[in-house]
Amino acid sequence: MYKRRSTANDSGPISNSSRQQSSSNYGLNDLNMESVRSYRNRFSSLKPDHPWNGLELKEFLYKIGALGRLRETNEEGLTLAGLLMFGEERSITEYLPQYFLEYREKSSDVPGERWTDRIISSDGTWSGNLYDFYFKVIRRLTDDLNIPFQMEGLFRKDDTRVHAALREALVNTLAHADYYGQRGIVVEKEKMLFRFSNPGVLRIPLQQALKGGISDPRNPTIFKMFMLIGLGERAGSGIENIHLAWKEQHWTAPELIEEFQPDRTILTLRTTSLLPQESVDFLKAVLGKHYKFLTNDEVLILVTAHQENYVTNTRLQSLTDKKSDEISKLLSGLVEKGYLEPNGQGRGTKYTLTEMFHQKSIGNSRYNRISSGPNVNNSGPNAANSGPNENEQTKDHEKVLLDISELARKKKRLNPSEMDEIILNLCAIKPLTLKELSQLLNRQMDPLRKKYISRLLKEGKLEPLYPEQINHPKQAYMTRSLFTNQH
Repeated sequence: MYKRRSTANDSGPISNSSRQQSSSNYGLNDLNMESVRSYRNRFSSLKPDHPWNGLELKEFLYKIGALGRLRETNEEGLTLAGLLMFGEERSITEYLPQYFLEYREKSSDVPGERWTDRIISSDGTWSGNLYDFYFKVIRRLTDDLNIPFQMEGLFRKDDTRVHAALREALVNTLAHADYYGQRGIVVEKEKMLFRFSNPGVLRIPLQQALKGGISDPRNPTIFKMFMLIGLGERAGSGIENIHLAWKEQHWTAPELIEEFQPDRTILTLRTTSLLPQESVDFLKAVLGKHYKFLTNDEVLILVTAHQENYVTNTRLQSLTDKKSDEISKLLSGLVEKGYLEPNGQGRGTKYTLTEMFHQKSIGNSRYNRISSGPNVNNSGPNAANSGPNENEQTKDHEKVLLDISELARKKKRLNPSEMDEIILNLCAIKPLTLKELSQLLNRQMDPLRKKYISRLLKEGKLEPLYPEQINHPKQAYMTRSLFTNQH
């Protein structure tokens, strides 16, 4: 078991006990004054009536924790936090030889391709301190985020929860780093991920950090300085907010890991979707312009119904952070819109996509697996958006089914494997009742059920539309595969 290691407090003056330099050797002349001026401007803009705005420079730096005093000798000097936050890179590395900041960006996912953008603290073109690094990097992390804007009343809000999550991740990386550790801070941006890596392991158990509510930043004064200018959330809520932002976008859950010898903490945020693109494309094709009015939760519900044949309240509780009553309202809303059809009662109610989704899929093999109920009358007010001419679509639908089943109608005897294939292809277009299959295949219902349907159900190649009610009056059968990969 590796022991969790802490470092010197970042709020006291740099002293002989921690390094060979005395506190008086690190003062205002080690600061980048442009960084300090920028910080004060941000502070006063955010808090124009704050009493610290009228303080002299030294008093202001003392209040925010950048300057410290030894009460025994009244000696003044920069704190470690002050040096890291506002210092010149040369002064910082004199005290912390391992100090290094790096940002890497790669715009494509081609293996071996060089970084398209890179920032390092030691190149001499900028201060190299934490404050300036933050603002250089955060703009690059967020400048091309493809996140839909939100509305606050009548006004557009471009700053989303994902923007806030990336700010939180960067502040946490800078505040939790062990600046006496090896390999420095590395922030990476690739086409489908962000990665934040800092020296030092967590000061609380990993599972507790993931759960949220408790925080023990290694550099609390650095954390405080960022919070004073509106960056960083209250202690313990950072990783929780990041998880919520990623969950809201239905992206792969954030990954937080620790490495040892040398000690490092690595947070990886992938922007790969948990929603299969085929299902999202299908919804867009059916709903047209109405798709953009769906909330993220509504999209998740409809995609799950498409992917898993039906969706339940219990299933959605495992996929979202919402409670049962909130999910019930969402499901009821989708029923009212004509997108879902309820089957059953109470907690066991299953919701399937309505017939309007079948109509759009006719003749399109890319979406040849649509699970929904056969209730045409429940297609809702937006059903007209599924196509310009429902009669033409219905005719196309019938033609596809007739083409697939033509061989069975022409030949009274078929190899069982050939018949199996025809049945599965038919039921991949839409759920079909036994009566419909009988007519398409020109076979009597009872022998068809006993010889083929029952066996295919046992083999798991077919499944009933209403598995809880085998004798449902509208029982139909559908091919188990979710959808083909044809395009």
